[in-house]
Amino acid sequence: MLSTAVSAYERKDAAYRRAKQEGYRSRAAYKLEELDRRFKLLARGARVVDLGCWPGAWLQVAARRVGPTGRVVGIDVKSAEPIAADHVAIVIHNYRWRQGLAEGEAKYDTLEKRLAESPIISVPTITMEGDANGAPHPEPAAYARMFSGKYAHRLITGGTGHNLPQEAPHTPSPRRSST
Repeated sequence: MLSTAVSAYERKDAAYRRAKQEGYRSRAAYKLEELDRRFKLLARGARVVDLGCWPGAWLQVAARRVGPTGRVVGIDVKSAEPIAADHVAIVIHNYRWRQGLAEGEAKYDTLEKRLAESPIISVPTITMEGDANGAPHPEPAAYARMFSGKYAHRLITGGTGHNLPQEAPHTPSPRRSST
Protein backbone atom coordinates (compact mmCIF):
# COMPACT_ATOMS: atom_id res chain seq x y z
CA MET A 1 0.00 0.00 0.00
CA LEU A 2 1.28 3.48 -0.88
CA SER A 3 1.85 5.96 1.86
CA THR A 4 -0.29 9.08 2.00
CA ALA A 5 2.75 11.21 1.15
CA VAL A 6 3.47 9.21 -2.01
CA SER A 7 -0.21 9.26 -3.07
CA ALA A 8 -0.43 13.03 -2.58
CA TYR A 9 2.79 13.53 -4.56
CA GLU A 10 1.59 11.42 -7.51
CA ARG A 11 -1.68 13.35 -7.68
CA LYS A 12 0.30 16.54 -8.00
CA ASP A 13 2.28 15.65 -11.10
CA ALA A 14 2.98 18.23 -13.83
CA ALA A 15 -0.34 17.64 -15.63
CA TYR A 16 -2.25 18.01 -12.36
CA ARG A 17 -0.52 21.30 -11.57
CA ARG A 18 -1.03 22.58 -15.12
CA ALA A 19 -4.75 21.73 -14.98
CA LYS A 20 -5.15 23.62 -11.71
CA GLN A 21 -3.27 26.64 -13.10
CA GLU A 22 -5.48 26.69 -16.21
CA GLY A 23 -8.68 26.37 -14.18
CA TYR A 24 -9.55 22.80 -15.14
CA ARG A 25 -11.10 20.55 -12.53
CA SER A 26 -8.77 17.69 -13.41
CA ARG A 27 -6.06 16.75 -15.85
CA ALA A 28 -8.64 14.62 -17.70
CA ALA A 29 -9.43 17.82 -19.64
CA TYR A 30 -6.25 17.27 -21.64
CA LYS A 31 -7.39 13.76 -22.60
CA LEU A 32 -10.60 15.10 -24.16
CA GLU A 33 -8.70 17.90 -25.89
CA GLU A 34 -6.35 15.32 -27.37
CA LEU A 35 -9.20 12.99 -28.41
CA ASP A 36 -10.97 15.95 -30.03
CA ARG A 37 -7.83 16.93 -31.95
CA ARG A 38 -7.41 13.35 -33.22
CA PHE A 39 -11.03 12.42 -33.93
CA LYS A 40 -12.88 15.76 -34.31
CA LEU A 41 -15.52 14.80 -31.73
CA LEU A 42 -16.75 18.23 -30.66
CA ALA A 43 -18.11 20.64 -33.27
CA ARG A 44 -19.62 24.08 -32.71
CA GLY A 45 -23.32 23.68 -31.93
CA ALA A 46 -23.01 19.98 -31.07
CA ARG A 47 -25.01 18.20 -28.38
CA VAL A 48 -22.84 16.37 -25.82
CA VAL A 49 -23.74 14.01 -22.97
CA ASP A 50 -20.95 13.20 -20.52
CA LEU A 51 -21.83 10.06 -18.54
CA GLY A 52 -19.78 9.93 -15.36
CA CYS A 53 -18.98 13.65 -15.54
CA TRP A 54 -17.53 14.28 -12.07
CA PRO A 55 -15.46 16.36 -11.38
CA GLY A 56 -16.36 18.20 -14.59
CA ALA A 57 -13.15 18.72 -16.58
CA TRP A 58 -14.65 17.12 -19.70
CA LEU A 59 -17.72 19.36 -19.28
CA GLN A 60 -15.43 22.40 -19.21
CA VAL A 61 -13.71 21.37 -22.45
CA ALA A 62 -16.94 20.35 -24.19
CA ALA A 63 -18.67 23.61 -23.21
CA ARG A 64 -15.84 25.65 -24.71
CA ARG A 65 -15.66 23.58 -27.90
CA VAL A 66 -19.41 23.40 -28.71
CA GLY A 67 -20.00 27.02 -27.75
CA PRO A 68 -23.25 28.68 -26.71
CA THR A 69 -25.17 27.27 -29.69
CA GLY A 70 -24.44 23.73 -28.45
CA ARG A 71 -25.70 21.87 -25.42
CA VAL A 72 -23.70 19.92 -22.83
CA VAL A 73 -25.27 17.66 -20.20
CA GLY A 74 -23.22 15.92 -17.52
CA ILE A 75 -24.60 12.95 -15.59
CA ASP A 76 -23.06 11.33 -12.53
CA VAL A 77 -23.90 9.87 -9.13
CA LYS A 78 -21.69 12.53 -7.58
CA SER A 79 -22.56 16.21 -7.82
CA ALA A 80 -20.14 18.27 -9.91
CA GLU A 81 -19.81 22.01 -9.39
CA PRO A 82 -21.89 23.95 -11.94
CA ILE A 83 -20.21 25.19 -15.10
CA ALA A 84 -20.59 28.94 -15.67
CA ALA A 85 -22.31 28.62 -19.05
CA ASP A 86 -26.02 28.64 -19.92
CA HIS A 87 -25.62 25.73 -22.35
CA VAL A 88 -24.34 23.29 -19.68
CA ALA A 89 -26.49 21.26 -17.25
CA ILE A 90 -25.44 18.72 -14.62
CA VAL A 91 -27.73 15.89 -13.52
CA ILE A 92 -27.15 13.65 -10.50
CA HIS A 93 -28.11 10.12 -11.51
CA ASN A 94 -29.14 7.56 -8.94
CA TYR A 95 -27.97 4.09 -9.91
CA ARG A 96 -29.99 2.59 -7.06
CA TRP A 97 -33.12 3.78 -8.91
CA ARG A 98 -31.83 2.45 -12.23
CA GLN A 99 -31.38 -1.00 -10.72
CA GLY A 100 -34.86 -0.92 -9.19
CA LEU A 101 -33.57 -0.67 -5.61
CA ALA A 102 -35.13 2.76 -4.96
CA GLU A 103 -38.22 4.66 -6.14
CA GLY A 104 -37.83 7.36 -8.79
CA GLU A 105 -39.52 10.75 -8.82
CA ALA A 106 -43.13 10.61 -10.04
CA LYS A 107 -42.74 13.80 -12.08
CA TYR A 108 -40.37 11.89 -14.41
CA ASP A 109 -42.58 8.81 -14.93
CA THR A 110 -43.69 9.80 -18.46
CA LEU A 111 -40.13 10.56 -19.56
CA GLU A 112 -38.82 7.34 -17.98
CA LYS A 113 -41.43 5.36 -19.87
CA ARG A 114 -40.36 6.93 -23.17
CA LEU A 115 -36.69 6.27 -22.41
CA ALA A 116 -37.46 2.65 -21.46
CA GLU A 117 -38.81 2.19 -24.99
CA SER A 118 -35.23 2.86 -26.17
CA PRO A 119 -35.95 5.54 -28.75
CA ILE A 120 -33.51 5.76 -31.64
CA ILE A 121 -30.91 8.49 -31.09
CA SER A 122 -30.38 10.55 -34.23
CA VAL A 123 -27.35 12.68 -33.31
CA PRO A 124 -23.82 11.65 -34.35
CA THR A 125 -22.39 9.46 -31.59
CA ILE A 126 -19.13 7.79 -30.59
CA THR A 127 -19.20 5.22 -27.80
CA MET A 128 -15.94 4.22 -26.14
CA GLU A 129 -15.09 1.21 -24.04
CA GLY A 130 -11.95 -0.19 -22.46
CA ASP A 131 -10.74 -3.63 -23.54
CA ALA A 132 -10.63 -4.79 -19.89
CA ASN A 133 -14.12 -3.60 -18.93
CA GLY A 134 -15.40 -6.29 -16.59
CA ALA A 135 -18.83 -4.70 -16.09
CA PRO A 136 -21.74 -6.46 -17.81
CA HIS A 137 -22.59 -4.68 -21.05
CA PRO A 138 -23.88 -5.51 -24.53
CA GLU A 139 -21.67 -6.19 -27.50
CA PRO A 140 -20.74 -3.09 -29.56
CA ALA A 141 -23.10 -4.13 -32.38
CA ALA A 142 -26.02 -3.88 -29.93
CA TYR A 143 -25.18 -0.23 -29.31
CA ALA A 144 -25.23 0.55 -33.04
CA ARG A 145 -28.94 -0.34 -33.28
CA MET A 146 -29.71 2.50 -30.85
CA PHE A 147 -28.43 5.22 -33.22
CA SER A 148 -29.63 6.39 -36.62
CA GLY A 149 -27.07 9.19 -37.02
CA LYS A 150 -23.40 8.74 -37.80
CA TYR A 151 -22.09 6.20 -35.26
CA ALA A 152 -18.75 4.69 -34.31
CA HIS A 153 -17.62 2.53 -31.42
CA ARG A 154 -14.04 2.79 -30.19
CA LEU A 155 -12.30 0.06 -28.23
CA ILE A 156 -9.53 1.56 -26.10
CA THR A 157 -6.79 -1.04 -25.84
CA GLY A 158 -4.04 -1.59 -23.31
CA GLY A 159 -5.88 -3.16 -20.38
CA THR A 160 -8.26 -0.26 -19.75
CA GLY A 161 -11.42 -0.86 -17.70
CA HIS A 162 -14.71 1.04 -17.73
CA ASN A 163 -13.41 4.39 -16.38
CA LEU A 164 -11.46 5.66 -19.37
CA PRO A 165 -10.36 9.12 -18.16
CA GLN A 166 -8.88 7.72 -14.96
CA GLU A 167 -7.61 4.37 -16.18
CA ALA A 168 -6.18 5.52 -19.52
CA PRO A 169 -4.75 8.99 -18.90
CA HIS A 170 -2.31 8.57 -21.81
CA THR A 171 -3.70 8.34 -25.31
CA PRO A 172 -4.03 4.72 -26.35
CA SER A 173 -4.40 3.69 -29.93
CA PRO A 174 -8.16 3.21 -30.38
CA ARG A 175 -9.37 0.83 -33.03
CA ARG A 176 -12.77 0.78 -34.60
CA SER A 177 -14.93 -2.19 -33.75
CA SER A 178 -18.11 -1.07 -35.49
CA THR A 179 -19.51 1.88 -37.37
